Amino acid sequence: MQISTYIGFVYTSESMLAQAYRQVAARHARDGEVRDQCRRFAAFVEHRLNGIESLQSKYGASSAREPQMVRNALFHGMRAGGLGVMRDLHDLSMLANQSLLYWVALGQGVRALHDQSAERIVSDCTMRIEREISWLTTQIKDAAPQALTVPPDRINQIATIGKKLPTTAVLPDRPGPAIAKAVALTGAGVLGFLIGRRRAA
Repeated sequence: MQISTYIGFVYTSESMLAQAYRQVAARHARDGEVRDQCRRFAAFVEHRLNGIESLQSKYGASSAREPQMVRNALFHGMRAGGLGVMRDLHDLSMLANQSLLYWVALGQGVRALHDQSAERIVSDCTMRIEREISWLTTQIKDAAPQALTVPPDRINQIATIGKKLPTTAVLPDRPGPAIAKAVALTGAGVLGFLIGRRRAA
């Protein structure tokens, strides 16, 4: 029986989605709607993780690496301004859709086992993540016209230019002195360059 395999897929995928929601909320903290909704969605994911843990206790769970392969392909490069927000929402939508498909498959599995309590858990979680995907899609549609046609403000980009989302590789919790100094010098150089261009214009 392969139910445990998909329980592992769901758990891993949802864990990474919760982390991504929190990271996007932090990076785009100046966008109140995106920040607050991503924080709210991260809490929703935690609720779903509680549900999947009850299924783990019944059916077990296999370790899953496939969801991480998708996560590793997302959130690369600097994400600043309206285009950066839209790209992050796009990547969040891809992660959420991955989780949705895992939930859908798991739902079919527990239905075949005639496990009504598991069916209720999966149905509730599926409905919740579908709502998240709907919101993300709407936000992308609303952001696209301006993000794709209006030149970005260089000065406003500085607020998010250094907030690159980490990959799933292990990163140090705190940068060492040499790294911190290099980041500070780089940021100062970028700021000086942009301000100089604006004055020259």
